Amino acid sequence: MPAESGPVGDAGFDGSLPRSFLRPALHIALLDGAWHGYELLEYVHRVGLSSVDLSGIYRTLRAMEHDRVVASEWEASGSGPPRRVYELTDAGLQSAESYLRAVATARGHLDDLLAVYLTPSEQAVGVNGVSS
Repeated sequence: MPAESGPVGDAGFDGSLPRSFLRPALHIALLDGAWHGYELLEYVHRVGLSSVDLSGIYRTLRAMEHDRVVASEWEASGSGPPRRVYELTDAGLQSAESYLRAVATARGHLDDLLAVYLTPSEQAVGVNGVSS
């Protein structure tokens, strides 16, 4: 059996969310209203999608716009050039609600997985010292 290569093991898993969570994360962020690309990039990094770059955000937003779950328009900026802002369409709102349910289900599965190994006090505090 190969030795682990540091704290992330052989698989290279560092606790970041997989890129497949990008589309659900964008849907959920846009539930709060219109956002521009840089704001969305900061948001996805904050929620654990640290490997996503700005081109990945815009590529996904274009695909979402093509699927008619997102609409965009240019917005004047107080300083600098106009920015494109994105918001959910009615179909996007329905998708976002579905993603919220799916993420909640995934969270439940992860909680079940961790419950096998964590003591009740560790479960209450969380692995990173954050209360769940």
